[in-house]
Amino acid sequence: MMVLAWVCFSSVGIIIARYYKELWPNSGLIGERVWFQLHRLFMLICVGLNILGIILAFAFCNGYSRVTAYPNYIHPILGLIVFILSLINPFVTLCRCYSGDPNRPWFNWIHFLIGAIAHVLAVPTMMLGFRMPGAGMQLTSIAYPLWILILFIIFVFCIEIILEVHGCIYYRRNKGKQII
Repeated sequence: MMVLAWVCFSSVGIIIARYYKELWPNSGLIGERVWFQLHRLFMLICVGLNILGIILAFAFCNGYSRVTAYPNYIHPILGLIVFILSLINPFVTLCRCYSGDPNRPWFNWIHFLIGAIAHVLAVPTMMLGFRMPGAGMQLTSIAYPLWILILFIIFVFCIEIILEVHGCIYYRRNKGKQII
């Protein structure tokens, strides 16, 4: 559940917000720009899957996890931190001011930092989650589910590098052109 939330929906939502703002500059979807609606949809699905995952985890463990073995006890701690951050960020967006407001950079940075910290912490949390007794895999060494996660993280990183380079080239190529 959590892997689906963070690997698929969160990663795609972040990439859409970061690199696709200019793709549909004049297109709208239900009163907002298309990239924004897609970003919001993917992130809300991520939060929903997080909520469902936390409920299932607490139900499976009959409350908070009682695992005490290192490093397994770190997973529930990081998981709750990531969960709380993923819940805070949508509420931060309720304080979003319009794009011309002088306080908008503050909102942008706060929203970005909360999301980035949650996304970065989600990676080791997922990796530790594969080691948890309830995962059914008992991965004590690197096995195929962990390799799949590692390869996906590398893939997303490469996609972001490619999109960033493309954005720089596009910016340089069109820097002197005026949009009419």
